[in-house]
Amino acid sequence: MANGQPKANSGRPPNDGEAALSWIQLRTTTRRKSAYVRAANKRKLSEWVFEHLDKAAGYTPSTQDQ
Repeated sequence: MANGQPKANSGRPPNDGEAALSWIQLRTTTRRKSAYVRAANKRKLSEWVFEHLDKAAGYTPSTQDQ
């Protein structure tokens, strides 16, 4: 990352709809991350995180957020 900006080609290609251009980064302990991975239970950690953050924020994802 140069100047706090991700490389243009980092991450997966966007699905149909709006491209995800914003980033959220977290620093955490290995123990805490391991607990999150276990809680995600065979799902991608990012999917699990989005589900719980959206619920806490009262945010309803649109098809553009998928």
